[in-house]
Amino acid sequence: MVALNREASESAVRHGVSGATDVTGFGLMGHAEPLARESGVTLEIHARELPLLPDAAALAVSHQAGGLKANRLAIEGLVEYQGDLDEGRRALLYDPQTSGGLLLLVPEDEAPALLEALAGARAIGRALPAGPKPLIVRG
Repeated sequence: MVALNREASESAVRHGVSGATDVTGFGLMGHAEPLARESGVTLEIHARELPLLPDAAALAVSHQAGGLKANRLAIEGLVEYQGDLDEGRRALLYDPQTSGGLLLLVPEDEAPALLEALAGARAIGRALPAGPKPLIVRG
């Protein structure tokens, strides 16, 4: 596992990343919440930018694992939803079946260079000043 994110973590350090987490068993929201809290920010996640496997959102409505339900129960009260977001995408925010990719807090002026340096990386949101909830998800 150490080698899987080596290139990404080394590039992140070069580009001034101030916070990071690997997204694994607690789902995106379960990892984003402590990152936001410990960094003193609110993270705004753009749900439409999240990479999904084909049909994942449709399947998530009727096939929710126990871990997804537990993650959602623990974290959803800390999330503000904005805009139109279907139930499948909402569920997948808490899905523990993730790849272990990294969620990085990158200085805005460094983001384009980091995205260029990491094949397959994408911007999925931004950090905002701390608000009433640590997480905002935009549909």
